[in-house]
Amino acid sequence: MGAIRRLEPTDLPAAVRICNAEIARGGSTWGPVELTADQLGARLSGGPRPLESWVYEDTPGELAGWGALTSHTQRDIYDTIAEVALFVDEPKRRHGIGRELAQHALGRARALELRALVVLVQPTPAFLIAWCVRQGFRNVGWLKGVVPVGAEWRDTLVFQRTLT
Repeated sequence: MGAIRRLEPTDLPAAVRICNAEIARGGSTWGPVELTADQLGARLSGGPRPLESWVYEDTPGELAGWGALTSHTQRDIYDTIAEVALFVDEPKRRHGIGRELAQHALGRARALELRALVVLVQPTPAFLIAWCVRQGFRNVGWLKGVVPVGAEWRDTLVFQRTLT
């Protein structure tokens, strides 16, 4: 059984490795190019209302995944809505780490008095859509051809979970 704790600056290289592996597979809306630790750090601490990010350690010092609540938009009127980002290291998937990170994100979102959470995913792989639904999110939109992956432009699905 692992533990969830706040993401520290020293965690950024491992978090970037996990994120960049997903970008390289074409499964992340955080691409299209790999991020540096500085870029990820700025993304996680920027915006009109910097929120929170965490890591999941399955053993001390070994990052198996990470998650974050980030500002959904730069407009202040939407400061009660956060985007959820969750990444699990591929060899560590299917062990409940994503579920634990999602439950942690939901608890923190309520504590921060957020009204809604948004998740952006690509239509494939299909397990991502099923996972969003299992976590209580519903599909509220479809952005056509907005994520560049190689030579193609992929769609993005928008899922929302209201917290109030």
